Amino acid sequence: MSLNNYATNHFLRDIKTLQQNRPNPSLLTDNDRADRNTSFFGGQEWSNCESDLSNILPNQKKYFCLCLFTMVCADQTMFTYYRNSYDSFRRKIVYPKFGWTGFGFHFEGPKYLLTVPVNLGVDFTEITNEEIDEFISSQFTIAKSFMPAGVTAYDFFKDMLNDVDFYAETDIFVRLKASMLKNLNNLN
Repeated sequence: MSLNNYATNHFLRDIKTLQQNRPNPSLLTDNDRADRNTSFFGGQEWSNCESDLSNILPNQKKYFCLCLFTMVCADQTMFTYYRNSYDSFRRKIVYPKFGWTGFGFHFEGPKYLLTVPVNLGVDFTEITNEEIDEFISSQFTIAKSFMPAGVTAYDFFKDMLNDVDFYAETDIFVRLKASMLKNLNNLN
């Protein structure tokens, strides 16, 4: 199975296996980033990583983590740079948020989705550069179809790539970013 095949055919099913928590309803009136459909997964610095990955097939964990990373980055990029379009985006894409709740919302940095699994034995080196290129090309094509009015896929991914939080000190991140930069020119 390839990364793109996993993303297309298995990822949405596997997201449902994550332990998700809903915020206290009283918090929903104070925040434009959450609504009654919002749930959180992961915990602080992905403290729930081991249990979150326990229901994922061993040979698919690398793909699952990479897809989670791109999902979280897309959500955080839309909220940060295109706040006026965020509600429209959320109506189309209802993914769980990465973080936790308590007396408020705590959104976690996406880098943990690529760094923490390595400590649990997830081997991202098994993902080839060709798989990454195919995945990124597909994600860019899909993104064009769900971008809200006034938001181009090119600008969206350019903002994502330039964001300080879109960074992880891992080989898989370096290869993912290189593929995104290479494919970004095809969006113009």
